[in-house]
Amino acid sequence: MYNKDKQHIGKPNRQELGWSLFSPAVVGLIFTIIAVLFSFIIYNYLDFTKMPLAIVGLMGFVFLASVSIKDPGKVALVWFFAMSGFQSTGMIVMPGMPDFTYARLFMVWVLFILLIRFTVQGKAPKGPYMADFGFIAYAVYLLIQLSVHDIHLFHQWYTSTLTPLIAYLFAKNVFTKGKQISQLFWVLVIPTFYFTITAIGEHYVIPELVWPKKILDPEIGNWWAGRARGPFLQTAVFGYILGMFALTQIYLITRPYRRFLKLILGISIAGALLALFFTYTRGGWAAMAVGLITLAVMRKRFMPILISVAVVGALLLSAGILQSTGGEDLEDRFSNTDTIENRLGIISASTNVVLDYPLFGMGYFQFREKGGEYLKGLYFPFYGYIKNKNVRHVVIHDMYFGRAAEEGLVGVLLLLIYVFGVGRSFIIKWRLNPQEPWFNRDLLAIFMSVIMLYLAGGMFIDPRYFDLPNAIPAFFAGLITGYGNDRYK
Repeated sequence: MYNKDKQHIGKPNRQELGWSLFSPAVVGLIFTIIAVLFSFIIYNYLDFTKMPLAIVGLMGFVFLASVSIKDPGKVALVWFFAMSGFQSTGMIVMPGMPDFTYARLFMVWVLFILLIRFTVQGKAPKGPYMADFGFIAYAVYLLIQLSVHDIHLFHQWYTSTLTPLIAYLFAKNVFTKGKQISQLFWVLVIPTFYFTITAIGEHYVIPELVWPKKILDPEIGNWWAGRARGPFLQTAVFGYILGMFALTQIYLITRPYRRFLKLILGISIAGALLALFFTYTRGGWAAMAVGLITLAVMRKRFMPILISVAVVGALLLSAGILQSTGGEDLEDRFSNTDTIENRLGIISASTNVVLDYPLFGMGYFQFREKGGEYLKGLYFPFYGYIKNKNVRHVVIHDMYFGRAAEEGLVGVLLLLIYVFGVGRSFIIKWRLNPQEPWFNRDLLAIFMSVIMLYLAGGMFIDPRYFDLPNAIPAFFAGLITGYGNDRYK
């Protein structure tokens, strides 16, 4: 320590030495590393048609790094925007290495901020640690599994596990101001308008409204005529994300903004509902309904807005039913029972796998190749008998039975520890009833409604192939467990 009257005694701390995330030495080291890596990419992988885009992206990254000096939370805003359907924009295919994308670049920066915070700045991770332990242990457990079965599945682990884990830790340890939360919610309004325009263009086959054009290519991803799938190229995931975005904007529209801004939010919410309807995905509709019901039960003050949303939804459904007399999209979705039977068959096979491999499962992402061997005829109450049909090349359609089959009860237990830790923090903060302008019971209800939407949607689709639908609820879980812990104990 330093003292005016005494000589220096002991060992100076990091602040006295001038160490910080953005000290000249650290910044110089960071950009030296980036310059070397960027030069390597240009020399080995980049053609001249993509070079200007990459240079612009690097300049944007440098600007973001300078902005994040004052507020590291700004990085998360750009990261979530990049994950909102823009993963392929500026993508550079790098054989033998992970492909370069802006979403990955910004996630690396997010991770770097976390590491510097815990090491150079010497700040300890925020407690409580139960959820942290469950999530980190789960991620390590899956990493061990994929290293045993197939190391080439690293991309799936990165997307479904590492990305939400970093989102959770960043929200918990870096987001400390309500203003940061409002900024994130407003950032999500921008891609919502983009999603709406794209969904309209897909549904009514207006190519000028659709970007990127690969959305219209039936050979890429899961494509059905007349059904909106957005830049994610998957209708169920598209509906998933639209529902999450709409719920965050329902919170914004209840804040004391000017009428013009509330009008923008109202148009955005209506557009999200329209795009969700055009996905013609029953799982997305059901998940959104669960999110709205959760919000209505937890906070009565949202009821007028939720009634408006329900009216808009009913009008869309009525218009769709009337339209189905001249078209087949909506009628097919309601009358098609193949997907229901297929899902029940996969549940049957997953149950049989758990009985054979109860602790560690059959292996990370191994169900696609081996699950068909475990499908047996099974009677389901209220439905009937499911025949022994081959599902060898059918992917898992839920995140409960399928994960239990692949990851075993050990993986399920670690996830439950994470869920229990988040739930415990939620109950504590709900009872304390925070009264901040941005962090209050209204926001906690929004967080829980998004998480319930995610859990309900998990009964219809396995979101492990996509980063954003996993990152959003994990980010909100991080805010639940970490935000304001110095004030709400």
